[in-house]
Amino acid sequence: MLREYYHTVIKARRAFISAAEAELQAANFVYCLVSAAGYGIIKRISQAVGSEELHLTFKRVREWLDPKPSVRMIDVAIKLDHFRGAPIAEIES
Repeated sequence: MLREYYHTVIKARRAFISAAEAELQAANFVYCLVSAAGYGIIKRISQAVGSEELHLTFKRVREWLDPKPSVRMIDVAIKLDHFRGAPIAEIES
């Protein structure tokens, strides 16, 4: 519904573009919006619960909830925000 709404808005404001181009722009906008929201949620969780002193707790939670991508992303965000050094292998995976 959101994509359809933005398609209508884009087409109304840019009458010179095709319906397919308006559809693509609407889909890209919704994708960026959802990506930004996801990033914000991950950063908020990292800031709320992140601490190097809780390393063992995070490890247990990660082992309990793995292989969920959301848990792995939050774990990497916590390490990037609160630990020394970047976990390159975890970022790549």
